[in-house]
Order: sequence, then C-alpha cells, then structure tokens
Amino acid sequence: MSLTPKEIPTGAVRYNTDSNKMEVYIGSTWMEVSVSESTPIGARGLIGGADSGGNTINYYTISTAGDAVDFGDLNNNVDFPASVASRTRGIWGGGRTPTNLDVIDFVTIATAGNALDFGNLTSAKREMAGMGNQIRGLFCGETLGGSDDIEFITISSTGNAIDFGNLSSARDGMAGFASPTRGVVAGGEGASPYPARDIIEFVTIASEGNMVDFGNLGQAHWAVSGCSSPTRGIINGSFNSGGSIQFITIASTGNTQEFGDWSNDSDSGASFSSSTRGVWAHGADNSTSTVQFVEFATLGNGTDFGNSTSVVYRSAGCSNAHGGLG
Repeated sequence: MSLTPKEIPTGAVRYNTDSNKMEVYIGSTWMEVSVSESTPIGARGLIGGADSGGNTINYYTISTAGDAVDFGDLNNNVDFPASVASRTRGIWGGGRTPTNLDVIDFVTIATAGNALDFGNLTSAKREMAGMGNQIRGLFCGETLGGSDDIEFITISSTGNAIDFGNLSSARDGMAGFASPTRGVVAGGEGASPYPARDIIEFVTIASEGNMVDFGNLGQAHWAVSGCSSPTRGIINGSFNSGGSIQFITIASTGNTQEFGDWSNDSDSGASFSSSTRGVWAHGADNSTSTVQFVEFATLGNGTDFGNSTSVVYRSAGCSNAHGGLG
C-alpha cells in the first residue's frame, strides 16, 4: 500500500489494499466505511381507491397471510381506477370522483406515503384494465364500453400516456394481467345495452399494436379482475361468476380452464400477486373486507388471507412481484 500523504483533507476516501476495505479520513486517522444492504421488503401488494370515492392505499405482505396495513393516500378520492406496477413503483390511472379523471398517480412501493403526480391519460376514463412489465404499463378500455383504446406509460419516468393500439371491440370491466412479454385482457362488458363478453385477447408489451385473439372464458363475465405468475393467469370475481376462478397459460393460446372457487360471489374487487401467489380482495356482493389467496402452481379454492382496512369495492391492486416482472 502506498505511503500516507503528509496533508490529507478530512473526508478523503481511499481503498486499503491490505484489508480490502474502503476508508475515510476523519481528521486524525482512517476509519473503515461501513457498507450494508437495506432490508428487502419482499413481495408487497397494494390496493388503492374504493367505492364512493375513497383515496386509501392499503398494503399486504404477500408471503405472509395477515391484515392490510395503511400505506398512504391517492391524490383524489376515486373509484374504478386501474393499476400497474414495476418492482419499485405502483401506479393508478383514471377513476371517478364523481366525474371521470385523466390523472395518473404513483408511489414508491418500498416506502409508505402518499401518491405523487405522474402525468395524465389520453382522456378522462374509468373501469379500465391495467397490466404491464418492468418497463411499460398498459391501460385498456373505458367506461361503459365507451372505448377500445389501449394506452401506455414508461413506468420508470413520469409523463403522459401514449396511444398503444386497440382492443377488438370497445369494453370495460375486464381482467388484466401479464407475463414479462405478453399483456392479456379477459371478459368485460360492451357498449349499451352492456352485454357481458367472453373474449380473451393479448398484445406483445414491447410492440405497439392491436389486441390479438387468445381464446374464450368458460362463460361471459364483466366486473372481473385478474393476476398472474410469469406463466399462468387467473381470472376471478364477476357480476355473475358464482365465485369461480378460471386460468390460462399465458405463453400459449386457448380457452380458460377451471382453477377453483372463491368463498363468495363478488364483483369489482381487486387483485395482486407474487410469482407464486394470487391474492384477491372481495368487492361488492358480500360487502366484507375479506381477502383470499391461491397458489398458482396448485389448482384449488381460495384460502383466507386476512382483511383489508375497509370494504374493498371498485378499487385496483398491483404489486412489486407480479407475473409481468418475471
């Protein structure tokens, strides 16, 4: 190791080749620099918004069943927003309060706190499906089957949404989920007289364009939600589902298969997931705060997870570990 200079400024840094440590000079001697990694938060699920214009954000530790913890607040009291997420950011777009909004909010998932402004959608809307991967978030459809638009954001930046392409038909109330390469929407309702749809479609997230046919649900559903592992997507809830859970293999195409059942028939709840667990917070029909989960790899019925801080209805969920993140 080289000799120490006669005059060293306080705060100088060096690499000690004898100890293989970084050191800082504190005025009279060199001290080792302590370096440690922050404690990882693990897979965390967030739910934001609520019926009659709630702005609460709840969070859950997905690997450990338990009740929700308060995270912070959205910038507006909204119902029917849509949500997307990367490993670091959770994002909500649109919603109603009581008129439709074009706002996009975001939070840093590792740090509880209130949402910040991200930008704006291409128009004010609600009841969209949200999905994406680490790079992009997609928002699909619009209020009461009013639009077939798909728009996207780059999650790591801030700014306004950009046109991506179109659904095969105008719909709202769809389930949305993703693998790292594909974004999928399922079900929904069309324009007046608002028929339920059994359509499943997909896009390649990295390439702008229109939705491509994937297959069909076992029954037409709207007010559904969805979540995924990197390989398997599940569609859950619905105005008329009877508590049924259906699934697809995202890398292929084809119709859904039966996965199991939730304990209640309930629509407009909120879903989020890790790479192994899908979690769903009940919506309208049972008027409770119940949260349930399934293991993606094992077909079966929902198991009790805990409770949200309030009844979760017309809200949107996201996580830092969903299937679109690999």
